Amino acid sequence: MSPDLTAAFSRPRLTRPEACAYLRERHGLSYSVRSLEKWAYQGGGPQFARAGKAALYTPEALDAFAARKIGPTVASTSELRQSAT
Repeated sequence: MSPDLTAAFSRPRLTRPEACAYLRERHGLSYSVRSLEKWAYQGGGPQFARAGKAALYTPEALDAFAARKIGPTVASTSELRQSAT
């Protein structure tokens, strides 16, 4: 097996319930398994791999998804209005 494939398969993979728990514990984001299912169908969620019927998520993909969902750090709400224009 090539080094790239070995590295890809050595990373931990999380099931949808585990991915929901990871997002809640690590990032404070509360999403349901149904939300992840919907995003897998419609798009917009974290990247995942399939193993049969199971969707498997890497912590890196979940961290990237959380970074897209969590906005920038600001000192006041007026800074949010300025960045939106």
